Amino acid sequence: MLFLITGPDAFLVREAVRGIVLAHDADGLNTSRIDATASNLEEIIAALGTPGFFGGSRVVIVNDLMSLGSKGSADGEEKGGRSALKINWGRVFGSIQPANVALLVDRQLSTVPSAVKRAVLADAEIVAGDPPRGHALIAWMRQRAEALNSSIADIEARWLAELLCPTTWATRPNNPAYDRPPQLDLFDGELTKLATFAHPGPIEREHISLLTMQSQPDRMFPLIDATFKGDLRAAGAELRVAAQSDDEASRLANQLFQVAELTAALAAAGRTDPNEVGSQLGLSNPARMQSIGRNAGRFRAKPEELIARATTVERQVKSGELRGPVEAAYALVDRISRPLSEQQEGGR
Repeated sequence: MLFLITGPDAFLVREAVRGIVLAHDADGLNTSRIDATASNLEEIIAALGTPGFFGGSRVVIVNDLMSLGSKGSADGEEKGGRSALKINWGRVFGSIQPANVALLVDRQLSTVPSAVKRAVLADAEIVAGDPPRGHALIAWMRQRAEALNSSIADIEARWLAELLCPTTWATRPNNPAYDRPPQLDLFDGELTKLATFAHPGPIEREHISLLTMQSQPDRMFPLIDATFKGDLRAAGAELRVAAQSDDEASRLANQLFQVAELTAALAAAGRTDPNEVGSQLGLSNPARMQSIGRNAGRFRAKPEELIARATTVERQVKSGELRGPVEAAYALVDRISRPLSEQQEGGR
């Protein structure tokens, strides 16, 4: 019997291996683990073909063999500390003792390489460690909480997911380069901590605020970056995580006002060196303008429009049209992120 187990999620890979081992060798006495990067191919083939004690079945777990011999690795390319292997997969699979259970485990692969698929046995089972998202992730979080003798409501689970994996916990982005899949080890660790703290009751918002939210890294810089790039979706997701109180929202709004002012000044300066602009403005750290300059190009032709957008929000705050720092922060992110072609209007 053959199982091909791929990542990218470490938790799912580990759970898949554990479940198969428990089903075929519960006491672990007939289970062998081999690291392909530290073994030669003949040793692996010999292990796959060696029967268990007293003629019984044996579980053989081989880590990283698929990636070590995958088509994407050129001859001589270093992978995992050694050169890529030329592997006759038909020989490898043909060596598996009929009574044995072979697991080829490769967390760094998200799919089984085509060369492996072409040679794979008819009864082989492919197990993909692709983490769930959206409703499936929420359902997984509820099930995991129950396994920890606790519970979590959907609304709290969504909030926790947004804290742990902003923007990509619900859906996969169109550009794979920007994908940051949920890490179930991280989710499991947080749920374990929260379940222990909340026992014997359910996991609630106040527990997440106390134990998880305060441990999250400062979201200000990703928020500012997304806002001034014009990525409203990413900025909104960051803001939902960051602006959980009036004090935090006020800090964010003040920072957004300040960055808007500096961005407009740099945009108006044309091609002048950002450090020089910072010096002329009298900044204590002129080098700060280097980071400001990353997104100033979007407003290069219309710095006055950026100032107009920020000023509109400031007037709405002073007139009471925007009630509190949270509304002000959302209004600023919304206005600054919008395309420059959109005309300013008095309303929000």
